[in-house]
Amino acid sequence: VTPTLSLSGGVLTNVLLEQSLPSNEWSYTWTVSGSLVTSTTATVSGTDLSGNAYAGTDSITFTIDNILPTVTLTDTDSDNLVSNSDVVTITATFSESMASTPTISLSGILSDVLMSSTASTSIWTYTWTVSTTVTSTTATVSATDLSGNAYSGTDSITFTIDNTTPTVTLTDTDSDNIVSNSDVVTITATFSEAMQATPTINISGGQVTDAAMSS
Repeated sequence: VTPTLSLSGGVLTNVLLEQSLPSNEWSYTWTVSGSLVTSTTATVSGTDLSGNAYAGTDSITFTIDNILPTVTLTDTDSDNLVSNSDVVTITATFSESMASTPTISLSGILSDVLMSSTASTSIWTYTWTVSTTVTSTTATVSATDLSGNAYSGTDSITFTIDNTTPTVTLTDTDSDNIVSNSDVVTITATFSEAMQATPTINISGGQVTDAAMSS
């Protein structure tokens, strides 16, 4: 009698198998579709030519993963404002293990470059040494999980790339810059952009050396 196959969880029940060669081999082609369960176990029933029913416990358990992976992107630069020669490590932390090496793209700079593995198959890194003429770039990743589900999110990190040397304009409160002891002069440095740390000022002749300015 034709053996039957069942997949637990209501996926399939006593579906007829198809005979193939040799004659003691039977098969069923299962197209996974619309399953609401996250796992199912395949078992078979059959009776030999003498009427002896199969009574074993052989089975195959399948994990059904229809959930698309997600990712969190982080990097080692605190403000994502970088310049040439900076070294930035970008980390992609996926919600599950990836089937193959994820790739990273930096718009206007590189496309689909392989990331590096870590101790976890869900965490991957890329070390970027900044060297470019573009003024900004956005990092995105591509990957596929163990079930073949491709990451389709929009997570990204945008970096501003500043390779322009700042300029400054110095002014002061003395109209002719002729001063004498006890005069109080305020010197103002107006830079072309925001400064990362407190600027310092020097006044020659042993007056002031590397004194921190006020914001």
